[in-house]
Amino acid sequence: MIERAAYLPGLDLDRLEWDILDFATAERSLQVAVPVLSATEVTEVSDHVRQQTQKTLKTYSTGRIIDVIDAAIARLLDRQDPYRKKWKIFCRSSPDMIAKWYGLA
Repeated sequence: MIERAAYLPGLDLDRLEWDILDFATAERSLQVAVPVLSATEVTEVSDHVRQQTQKTLKTYSTGRIIDVIDAAIARLLDRQDPYRKKWKIFCRSSPDMIAKWYGLA
């Protein structure tokens, strides 16, 4: 099973180039597809986010933004949440890779 690690509003995900990262141990394997974006694609995403910020996010109250962030945190803390379960598998599979990404190795 390959998980896609991307949220790229404004882009057609099926038209992007993807790189597959393999995180494996003796017990399990997790493959993660990450997008390889061109400069044009980065600009398209940036433009889309900028437009949506003006259109939507700026209309939200501070309280509503905090509620959205709280809901996301609650999902990550919920041991039954499917995203939490996938993240747990990822973390167990590749602690060395995670340490390297965060400059701890």
